[in-house]
Amino acid sequence: QAIRAVAALLPRWPTLRYVIVGTGAEHATLAGLARSLNVNEQVVFVGDVTAELLPLYFAAADVFLLPNRVERGDFEGFGIVFLEAAAAGKPSIGGNSGGVAEAIDDGRTGLLVDGQNVSSITSALGMLLDAPQLRQDMGVRGRRRAETFSWYRTAEIVSSAHHQMRAKLARPLEAHPTSPSLDPKARRGDGDQSRLDPPWLSNAAAAPRLGRPAHLCYRDI
Repeated sequence: QAIRAVAALLPRWPTLRYVIVGTGAEHATLAGLARSLNVNEQVVFVGDVTAELLPLYFAAADVFLLPNRVERGDFEGFGIVFLEAAAAGKPSIGGNSGGVAEAIDDGRTGLLVDGQNVSSITSALGMLLDAPQLRQDMGVRGRRRAETFSWYRTAEIVSSAHHQMRAKLARPLEAHPTSPSLDPKARRGDGDQSRLDPPWLSNAAAAPRLGRPAHLCYRDI
């Protein structure tokens, strides 16, 4: 549907190019569609690229367009590629299905569309192509948001949840009125609350902290 949207916008944007990076089972079908719509020169298939070159493609783009959709029960679980585009300061257009809404803040870092509706995709892409300032603003917000998904930030969230759980487990257990033997002191013979912690909690607490923050996209963008 993205190729059809590009074809619909060419009369207004004759210099528009849709560059598809990577390969897959649908390559021949997509290439055939581009030829049938007479946009095979505007739709460029570059195949697989190295991790070192991929950031250059993000940097050269005005918009990242991937209108995913549910197909035969298969859907986008999260959409890390949208965060990669955001980390490069680019607005994204993605399908409003699966977990993509977690990666794109609709209206702020990009736009969510009906991935099966050509008009929806065409309208969103045309809107961003017509508004360079909007693209820039979305790109800036997207970059800031992408940083909140770094491994360092994720480690902080997990660590906080761990300490909260540890604090709850360290509280004295309340004995059931009919089962006085459940009292932790009666069972263990002392009042040492640290002994209420499972061994894995103590071991996890002693684990070393992560070192230098890492970018989620694993690339120097």
